[in-house]
Amino acid sequence: MNPGEDFEIRCFEYLKKAYSNPKLKFKHSGGMDSTTSDIALYKDDKLEFYIEAKSPSAQSGQFVLIPDDNTKSFIYSDKNKSKQNEISKIIINHMNKNYELYKNAGTAGKSINLDQNIFADWIIDHYQKRNVKFVISYNSDFVIFPINRFASYFNIVANYRAKKSGSSDPARKDIKLIENELDKIYSKVTYQYVDKKFYATINEIIKNHYFSVDNKTYYLSKQNIADNVYRITRLSNTNNMNVIFSISIKKEQEKSDLSTFLEQL
Repeated sequence: MNPGEDFEIRCFEYLKKAYSNPKLKFKHSGGMDSTTSDIALYKDDKLEFYIEAKSPSAQSGQFVLIPDDNTKSFIYSDKNKSKQNEISKIIINHMNKNYELYKNAGTAGKSINLDQNIFADWIIDHYQKRNVKFVISYNSDFVIFPINRFASYFNIVANYRAKKSGSSDPARKDIKLIENELDKIYSKVTYQYVDKKFYATINEIIKNHYFSVDNKTYYLSKQNIADNVYRITRLSNTNNMNVIFSISIKKEQEKSDLSTFLEQL
């Protein structure tokens, strides 16, 4: 389990212990699916909204921009999972005006020199589209606040840099190769292939969440803290140029923000 997943589970367990009741339930999605928010709140078995768990220091969204030397401008890639919004246009316009500065950012990256409130607006819009109403983080204790208060609780920076393009489910033709590799590493493994998703139940201590088969890198993502089921995903070998938002916590809990959360329960 990576640190981000571990923090999500800590937040989930805290919310469940502190606020659950017979009519109110929290559910944790698990895994590495970046398109789904972490914790769902249900009232009488009806989904109300999501709560996004953010580590005190973390990434908080990204989008792919392709430099075009012919037009000396950046193109919003069709690889992005979300449509371009007005805030990303502001960022792109700034970068277009400084094309030579950003075009060769590479893996080292180049910091985007704009007011952090612009970055906060992008993050807020990004999560509100997923029905996220609150964020939970940690600063000496857990803090919970409405999503529109993001800039009050986090320092936010944005960088343009190369980053691997994400993960996908393994191809069916590679399943047997993956099984053979894991069988070499672990003696107690069973497999399940459901709706194009590939799972391994490993009843041993995981030695490394990453492993390679046939020059492809895979990741074992634990699905639930209570069992030993791991989803297997393939990590991309492709580097895309991304605008990446990074955050660091700066504020303790404000009572009024916690009260706003309690009013929604």
